[in-house]
Amino acid sequence: MKYTGTSMDEAFKKAVVQVVLGIPYGQTMSYGGVALEAGYPGYARHVGNLLAGLSEDDAFEVPWHRVINRSRGISTYRRGIGDLQRKLLVAEGVTFKGEKIAKEHFLG
Repeated sequence: MKYTGTSMDEAFKKAVVQVVLGIPYGQTMSYGGVALEAGYPGYARHVGNLLAGLSEDDAFEVPWHRVINRSRGISTYRRGIGDLQRKLLVAEGVTFKGEKIAKEHFLG
């Protein structure tokens, strides 16, 4: 995989991508949860930077949309990406309570 974001350790990239690939269809996990599962506790922001830097091709392979903030909300600074993320999650059957993802779709 090619990454277009900031340069990061390859082991970190591989670990994060493996965790994200393992998030089941219709479920979500926080950036911090991904970091913890990948063996990098406290690296939530790095997870976000990595996912934001995925190439367009890699974004089709890695279910980045299943990674959300710890408050069960969508966090993005790129215009239109939050709407896309919500649509992708809804298409997987994820439900929202207002702006938050319902607890039954949140792994942590």
